[in-house]
Parts: sequence; C-alpha cells; structure tokens
Amino acid sequence: MAAPQFKSFLVAPESPVFSISTDNQPSLGNANAPVTIVAFTDYQCPSCAAIHLELGRLVKEYGDKVRLVTRDFPLSQHAEALAAAEAAEAAREQGKYWEYIQILMHNQSALSEDKLKDYASELALDRVRFDAALESRKFKEDGRTRHRRRIRLGVDSTPTVFINGRLVSNKSYEDLRRRTLKLHSRRCQPKSRTVDATCVTMRIDDGEELPELVARRDKLGCYLNERRQK
Repeated sequence: MAAPQFKSFLVAPESPVFSISTDNQPSLGNANAPVTIVAFTDYQCPSCAAIHLELGRLVKEYGDKVRLVTRDFPLSQHAEALAAAEAAEAAREQGKYWEYIQILMHNQSALSEDKLKDYASELALDRVRFDAALESRKFKEDGRTRHRRRIRLGVDSTPTVFINGRLVSNKSYEDLRRRTLKLHSRRCQPKSRTVDATCVTMRIDDGEELPELVARRDKLGCYLNERRQK
C-alpha cells in the first residue's frame, strides 16, 4: 500500500510594514515614486554586489516609478566593510556616491585605506577633502545606533531588502520585479468609494457624476425589489 501523500496549502504570512527612515540617505530614482526599495548593504559582501546590479536594473526598467535607497550595514566579520562605508559617504559628499560604490562592488577584495583613496582619484574627487573625511572618520556611525536598528527591523545579514516597508525574503530578480509590478499596478488603480444599493455594492471611480450614480442605484434597487416579488 502506497504511503499517504500530504499537500500543504499554507502560505507564509506576509511581513509587517516597517517604517524605515530614508532621510539623508543615498537614493536613486524619483523621490516621489510609488515604490521604494530600501537595501541594507555591506560593501564587502558578494551577495550585495550581485543584488546591487539587479536593483539598479529595476530602477532603469521602471523609471520614475521606483526609488532605490541604500543603507550602510557593515558586518563585523568583514574587516574592511566599515571603512568602505565611511569612504562611500565621503564620496557622496562630493556627489559621486553611486559611481564610487560601483567601484567598491567590483573590488571587494581590495578595500584597504590606500585603495579607497585610489578609487577616489579614479573619480577625480578632491583628494584633500576625501582623505580628511576618511582619516578623521567624519562619517563614522555609532555602533549602538546600528544595533538598535538591527533589533527593530530584524536586520541581521546583508543584503536585506524592504519594498515599501515589507521585508523581502526571496531576492531573485524575478521576485523583486513581480513585487514591484504588483505594487505599482495597485497604486495606479483609480481611487474609489462604494455605495450600498440593496445588498449590492457599486463602485464609483473618480470623475463620475453623482446624479448619474443615484439614477443607476435607484434603477438597480427597483430591479432587485421586482426580483424578490416574483
């Protein structure tokens, strides 16, 4: 006798919506885009380098409908990640953040302080200003701040991605695209309100004249009453 087979129809619960600050953070795309992707990144993390390309591809594909925000999250096991994050901020101060992190992502095994300065030269940054920021640790973030963020959002690895405040577990390009398309389509639907007409709900799209709606509602109500009397 064949062993019984069981199928599970359980669906994993959707992530709660987190409020994630994007103020004064590097962003790419339309600031008022209906879809905001927040990626917590470690510049010494190979998976971050891979997803960075996919997220950039999404922004290009959807244009002003998608905004990408990065948040630095250097992991303790990556010895040079913290200095790289500070260097990225020094480059952002000179308007070259995205170009600089592109270099970091392509050179993850070469992120010593000297190399970080060399990359600044490649982008023709003001080296005096850049070096001073790096050496003084101008953009050092308090470790306690990162720890509080980690506890509140459940960020414990990189890359960690949120789309409109929801944590994304599957970070394949296909799934990111599907989620983006779904959210964008939802935002594009016309705003509506409902009117109850004798157990039937009618939808009113923006721009429809109210007198016409009342006439339609009354006509539908009369029709339902006649049906009940038969």
